[in-house]
Amino acid sequence: MRARCFTTFVLLVLGCGSPSVAAMDGGATGSEDAATPSADSGPPIDAGMIGADGGPLPDAGTSPELCTGGLDEDGDTAIDCVDPDCFGFADCVAADVAHMVPGLTLCGDLIEIDEAASRDACTMIGTPMLSMVPADCATGSLTATARVFCDASGAPAALWMEERLTAPETHEMLSARQFRQTYYERASVIDWERQASGVSAREGGSGFPIHETQANGTTGGSTFTVVTVRSALAGDAISRLLGMQFITSLIDLDSPMSMDTRSSVYLGGLALTVPAP
Repeated sequence: MRARCFTTFVLLVLGCGSPSVAAMDGGATGSEDAATPSADSGPPIDAGMIGADGGPLPDAGTSPELCTGGLDEDGDTAIDCVDPDCFGFADCVAADVAHMVPGLTLCGDLIEIDEAASRDACTMIGTPMLSMVPADCATGSLTATARVFCDASGAPAALWMEERLTAPETHEMLSARQFRQTYYERASVIDWERQASGVSAREGGSGFPIHETQANGTTGGSTFTVVTVRSALAGDAISRLLGMQFITSLIDLDSPMSMDTRSSVYLGGLALTVPAP
């Protein structure tokens, strides 16, 4: 199969206090190779070494996650397909799809969505109708990988997508005893998606992600990974925004509690049309 590139996508976070950080990578993404995963489309979370299964060596472990070994090889408490390093592994992708829509097989081209396409999509979608949540299309860095799955007749029936959003975090010393921290957290409750055309057209939320993780980014901030599977027909035009909570924490070392302020924002966007076989 050949890879095709699009340019557009979005994402967001929710929580209070300091952001929780998973003790794992942001997740390597798979390739169009049906046998082994690769990091060709994912953010550069790891430093680089390639493991025995073709995946990157995790940051905090003695060996790479094998994705099919039945063990927690990299010591991050996540085993095989639950480990973000394995989200794009062919067998794990197939298992995700089978869980939602059984009986389908991978078909068509791998679809890659880069940062530029994501920003374009975010700007095009803008603030959804009846929503008071603004879209900030320039702050986050979103990329995505999508795979089409077909039924026995060869017609597209489902779409698997892995979205990866890197959001910034800042720390500012206000005095010797006081500092301010700003960061983002994922906000599933304000995800918004519109399938604008096709037999399965709909508007509104599409359910909960199959996988959703948060990890340290490479340049500060956090990388959020969201994996979803949805029914999709050839020609369906999908527009999607990912919601986040923007949090400002004022921390005083002489006070028992921090003062937090929160605001909702769409930080990334995605738009694609499901291709015909």
